[in-house]
Amino acid sequence: MMGPVSEWWGLPLLVASGAAVCAATVSGTDIVSRISGASFGWRQPLGVLVVAVALLSPAAGLVWWLVTGVQGPLDNRPADPVPTYMSEAAQSSPTRGVLTIEGSRRAGFSYRVLRGDGIRIGEDSVLPTVAAQRPMTRLVGDLATGPDTADVTGLARHGVRFIYLPPPADPRLAGNLDSLSGLNFASAVRRGSRAWQVQAAPSAAALPAPTGSWRPLLLAAEALAVLVVAVLAVPSRRQRR
Repeated sequence: MMGPVSEWWGLPLLVASGAAVCAATVSGTDIVSRISGASFGWRQPLGVLVVAVALLSPAAGLVWWLVTGVQGPLDNRPADPVPTYMSEAAQSSPTRGVLTIEGSRRAGFSYRVLRGDGIRIGEDSVLPTVAAQRPMTRLVGDLATGPDTADVTGLARHGVRFIYLPPPADPRLAGNLDSLSGLNFASAVRRGSRAWQVQAAPSAAALPAPTGSWRPLLLAAEALAVLVVAVLAVPSRRQRR
């Protein structure tokens, strides 16, 4: 994949949500007795209005989501829009990656390398840096401009087994790949797509050195935050003397 490493906002969002729950719990302690014990005034209607908004807002949001659906950066499509045999090969070994290239010469190209079972939520914050992915970016640029056999060898050293151009495949890029020795035509089911298989045995020689995953630490931090919020949200008891 290419592009800057994005920040993951999952944990700050969890902390902010927990703070909102704690604030609502603390502010609501003994609110019924305080309102009922006071003389009738503006506090009682305002309190009823606040409670009604708090109860109806989640229901209104659910109805709105059911009617409009998911929009924006999320949409309903396959996570890995590549042929099934390619995704199964990528899941079987990290050295059987699938290089997908989208775009055109006029609009520019973007690429991804699919390995394993894909990226889970939160793992986008620990992806390799742009500098670590620069050799692969250079290879893709060479494929789009003036490729040669050495570029195919470089793909194999980066653990790439297949090259896939989703529809509409750029004709000039497809022509470049057709002219390269070391690539075999592969099956591309979708109309307008093209696919090739690297003849050389792929390896992990040029892949970045594996680093420890932060996923267990992130999950532990989330679990600790949930426990802290649960403790802070427990209603307090007043002791009268």
